[in-house]
Amino acid sequence: MNSITKETRKESFEKLELKKKCKLIYEQLGSGEYTARELAIKMYNTKDKEGKRLLRTAERQETAPRLTELVDLDLVEVVKKKYDEVSGCSVAVYKRK
Repeated sequence: MNSITKETRKESFEKLELKKKCKLIYEQLGSGEYTARELAIKMYNTKDKEGKRLLRTAERQETAPRLTELVDLDLVEVVKKKYDEVSGCSVAVYKRK
């Protein structure tokens, strides 16, 4: 297999995973309101049918970029700000539209 084929296969795989994670995040938002960190912790502590965690870590970086994408797709909205004790900053709170 040549390098171009390997590269395009990897790109396709990454796109599929991205869509899967966006879908999981959208589903986990449900009717609640969460910061990216709160949602990451919730998803890390939630297991699928096979007993595997939904996320590899409870870090906010697992959810924050996907939440931004969902906002850009007009599926999720920022509803308010909340103080995050870990970062010491105000952060966005998200909910499904």
